[in-house]
Amino acid sequence: MKTFYIITLLICATISHKVNIQNSERFKSEWPELIGMDANLARTRILQDDPKILVQLIAWGSAVTEDYSQSRVRIFYNPEYKVAETPRRG
Repeated sequence: MKTFYIITLLICATISHKVNIQNSERFKSEWPELIGMDANLARTRILQDDPKILVQLIAWGSAVTEDYSQSRVRIFYNPEYKVAETPRRG
């Protein structure tokens, strides 16, 4: 009986791991290649990857809420309107 439970747990863990890998490959979570790019172009690039995501353009150093949202990306831009740091989901 103990062996049955161990095998069941291993199968469940394997399936869960595969689902997490598939989800992480399907949804990009950060865009380091956009640093230094015009903020509007960076927004367009992110929306090409995920058209349903909310992209916010925010001046670097501005106050923002600390809540986490998988459906949001904040692009922080510098005074030249270039991406100042890696845009990330959250």
